[in-house]
Amino acid sequence: MPAFHNPYPDDPFARSRMPLEDHLEELSVRLRRALAGVVLVMVGGMSLDVIGQALDRTEIGFAFPVLRALTAPAEQEVEAFFLRRYEQIAAKLRARPGGPRETFGLGLPAPNGGRAEVLADVDPVELARVTKLGELRGNFRRPLTTLSAPEAMVTYFKVAFVLALVIASPWAFYQMWAFVAAGLYPHEKRYVYALLPASVTLFLAGVALCQLVVLPSAVRALLTFNDWAGYDPDLRLREWIGFAVVMPLIFGVSFQTPVLMAFFTRIGVTTARGYLTYWRHAALGMAAFAAVITPTQDVITWGYLFVPLFTLFLVGVGVCRLVEPGRPAAAPSV
Repeated sequence: MPAFHNPYPDDPFARSRMPLEDHLEELSVRLRRALAGVVLVMVGGMSLDVIGQALDRTEIGFAFPVLRALTAPAEQEVEAFFLRRYEQIAAKLRARPGGPRETFGLGLPAPNGGRAEVLADVDPVELARVTKLGELRGNFRRPLTTLSAPEAMVTYFKVAFVLALVIASPWAFYQMWAFVAAGLYPHEKRYVYALLPASVTLFLAGVALCQLVVLPSAVRALLTFNDWAGYDPDLRLREWIGFAVVMPLIFGVSFQTPVLMAFFTRIGVTTARGYLTYWRHAALGMAAFAAVITPTQDVITWGYLFVPLFTLFLVGVGVCRLVEPGRPAAAPSV
């Protein structure tokens, strides 16, 4: 067995040893700086929300525009659910002999003052559909409801904190990297620098996929069971925001699978063949991970996470074949 080759026979840390107390103090300083950046962004963003609300400009703000974007998939699907429900009921009633039409007396203003009684032949189902549509489109009654007085406020602060954490993440990551990088060899830093762009790209791709595809599809599929059971959905703001905030982050982190696989392959922990050998174990582990990490207990949301995760595992195997140490270089073209 060949001896391990040390690319740095002279230890670069020989003259830079620090006692444990100094390491802990350095970590404390970095954490305080990272937290200060998050708090600064959150306070500035909430001030922007106050300005936007005072000017009645919905496009100006910090957490409120994001809150509307997070609730949009649920609100659109609930609106579509009720429209489908009314269309289905109307179709059944119209198929009956005589149809669903009824005569109503309407009191309308008369030209000479007072009120005039007018008889109108109205389709009650169509009237109910138009009334419900007016409630939803006019925001008289929002599809998402709150069941306690502080629920909207708590939800707002939760979204504001997560958004501030995301915006301030480059500063926070820099503080953590400044602490960790001091103990890494140059070749280990090069691995991180090489994988960082792919990691950020995959994280953003996972967040975008969840927000644009998974959330609308998941709530649409889940509301299908309300259709089958015959119940009206009444979604709660806190529960939906907890779902809509956590799921994109879960997808973004889960999409790091190829990056981690490539990193472990590059440092010699495993190989592409090793991943393929234990693909059944990996599939079982991903299935268990998706079942535990998803905030809901339904199989639909689980499937939306497991399928991309296992697909990325297969993509990661192909990436590992390209970055395996000792892989022969391609022959130069003649």
